[in-house]
Amino acid sequence: MKTKEIILASVLTVATAMTATAQNEQSDFKNWTLTQCLDYALEHNIDVLHSYVSEQKAKEDLEFSKQAFAPNISAGTQQGYAYENMLGPNNQSAYNASYGINLSMPIFNGGRLLYSKKQNEVILEMSKENTNSSKKDIQTSVLYAYLQVLYDHETVNINQKIYELSDAEYERSKAMYEVGKITKSALAQVASQWASNKYNLTNSKNNLRTDILALKQVLELNITTEFSVAFPEISDEEILAPLPYMLEIYNTAMEQMPYVKAAEKEIESAEIGKKIAQAQWMPTLNLNAGLNSSYNTMFASSLGEQFKSNLGPTVGVTLNIPLYDQRAALTSVNKAKLNIDQSKLNYQQVDKEISKNVETLYVEALNAQDNYITAKEKLGYAQESYDLVAAQFNVGMKNTIDMLTEEKNLFQAEQEVIQCRYKAVISIQLLNILQDKEIKVGNNN
Repeated sequence: MKTKEIILASVLTVATAMTATAQNEQSDFKNWTLTQCLDYALEHNIDVLHSYVSEQKAKEDLEFSKQAFAPNISAGTQQGYAYENMLGPNNQSAYNASYGINLSMPIFNGGRLLYSKKQNEVILEMSKENTNSSKKDIQTSVLYAYLQVLYDHETVNINQKIYELSDAEYERSKAMYEVGKITKSALAQVASQWASNKYNLTNSKNNLRTDILALKQVLELNITTEFSVAFPEISDEEILAPLPYMLEIYNTAMEQMPYVKAAEKEIESAEIGKKIAQAQWMPTLNLNAGLNSSYNTMFASSLGEQFKSNLGPTVGVTLNIPLYDQRAALTSVNKAKLNIDQSKLNYQQVDKEISKNVETLYVEALNAQDNYITAKEKLGYAQESYDLVAAQFNVGMKNTIDMLTEEKNLFQAEQEVIQCRYKAVISIQLLNILQDKEIKVGNNN
């Protein structure tokens, strides 16, 4: 009996521990801030991990090119049987074997090995910048998805507020209709607006749920993972923070953005590639050396005696002077020049994209900040006007159309405020990404 109790207790302990572990794992993805989303994405995103793999491949290529200066040493043997007078009466066979160690080492090859090593060093640096570019891309994707969730959340709050107002209005209107203060047509108008506001609330909740899923998928979280988002308070100071000068942002972006650095390294790699191609016109000189011996059973001497007597070193150099190569070298040089031109065009394209993005985001941020100020002022007046008309409606001084108009104006003013808020936030944070600054939204990062 005690044994059964011990087994049962052990099973319960293990089950409890597994349940606690599962709960802890799930709780790890609850109420995530933007910082948590960014950190997780940078560590687990497939594109970023692919970039890391490409970076490791570039490291391997560099290590290989470093070893190209070392001699190539190989050992080998050849063994077999030889037959003499195979069709005659005295045919006989003999076993023979040869053994050797050989070495070859480049002495001069026009600098190809040196330039290849330098090019692989540049390619490794470019690969690192491409990894950083992947990180910037995923940061941008997470930022967009996260802010969309915050926008949806505020939209839900506004629709909830408007629905509660219209619900109270609907209840009052029904009471007023029962005592004959409003017509059935007026009551129907209020009911229609109440139903419309209820639909808007439901739709905004659906949008929030959909965009939380979109953020979860950007983070590449498993389907079984329960995920939720923290909703920080975004202050007016953050929204209306002064921006650096646009030219200052552009200059910083050209210095910090990995896209720019990768484009610079691409030009450098192409220029080295031209030198590698030009080296094909140069002669090559290689050192060759070996130590070889052989053994044959047709001779009476033993294996050791033959191996010793036949042992002999060889040494020499091989000079190769290119005379005609069917235009191979010239074609390589011309293509290398075109690669340089193409890489320079790529750099110009990156420069233009950075310039365009900075200008666009800068203007959008300024516009959103200005609009936010006026939208908040408009909201204040819309709220005051609604409160006055609602009070007059309750005592029969305003009709249904007046009241519904003010409700619509209040809703639009609320929407304009949050639209301007998030347009400003997204533009400011994207400018921060271009400047390689910290990405921070709200008060709970």
